[in-house]
Amino acid sequence: MIAYLLVTILVGPTLAAGEALQTFKALSFGRTTGDYVRFKPTDMSPFVSSLTVCGWIKRMHDASYPIVLHYNPGDQIIMGSNGNWNTVLKQHLDLTGKFPEAKVWFHQCLSWAAGGKQKVYINGEEIGSRSASSSNLSWEGTLR
Repeated sequence: MIAYLLVTILVGPTLAAGEALQTFKALSFGRTTGDYVRFKPTDMSPFVSSLTVCGWIKRMHDASYPIVLHYNPGDQIIMGSNGNWNTVLKQHLDLTGKFPEAKVWFHQCLSWAAGGKQKVYINGEEIGSRSASSSNLSWEGTLR
């Protein structure tokens, strides 16, 4: 806490007298179906046989298929924010009804290990699992 305050004081904004404070948004999604960031990692090979993806999510509406992470080629990972999509290598884990309602912040993780388990966690609690395929992910995909 003290280190954070020190960094904020040293790096925080400085305003001249009479200058207005400006605010900025880092990322804002969900206004259209075309809202996304595309990322082409140079080397995903450390994650071909196991991975865990986590994020803080606040879904603004109850769309049928709100996708928060999509790894291609071939729809290898699809992580949704309403329980409908929890897919790795086309193995689907439907957890509809087990996710928080819209307009509530929650922490979501999708964990997968080839030949092991595919698990989904909400706010640190496991809400579903299934056996995982023994196949590996392609390491030359695109995150979207």
